[in-house]
Amino acid sequence: MRDAEPAFFLHSGDMIYADNPILAEQRLPDGKLWRNVTNERVARVAESLDDFRARFAYSLEDDHVQALARDVPILAQWDDHETHNNWWPGQILEDDRYRTEHNASVLSARARRAMIEWTPVPAGPVQRVLHYGPLVDVIVLDCRSFRTPTTPTAATPAPCSAPHRPRGSSMPSPARARAGRSSRATSRWA
Repeated sequence: MRDAEPAFFLHSGDMIYADNPILAEQRLPDGKLWRNVTNERVARVAESLDDFRARFAYSLEDDHVQALARDVPILAQWDDHETHNNWWPGQILEDDRYRTEHNASVLSARARRAMIEWTPVPAGPVQRVLHYGPLVDVIVLDCRSFRTPTTPTAATPAPCSAPHRPRGSSMPSPARARAGRSSRATSRWA
């Protein structure tokens, strides 16, 4: 996708799959064995805020995801798998994999917070919040915080002051946390 040099990437939800463990091995229907790069923090369904943060951090450890985020603005939309497939407000999960939290609305709030914290954003204000009726707020972020050109041009802006968090980091940078709070403050659904 990056090689096509798109003007932007609209990530229409399911940025993570918090409702499925990322197992070290998975048997495919044809009998072959698929091996994942995984860790203990993503080998279970996400329940705590730290679990959700770990999912976003895990995705951003991939070199290809980093390259895309470095070169292409990403407009991100939250969807169901960031919490649980086909969840609804008030849903109580009867899935045995959930050991500490069964309320999907609580999980959803944690997922949204982690998404805002871990979607790589530059320090400073969110570009804009668009309100579409009583149920939809679109928070527009510029996700090019991996960009580190040596000579900034109009096509390649200067590096952001809040670069991507290093591997293994479980907390967002102060700049990301401020940007997330700023976007939530202007949203009607914060």
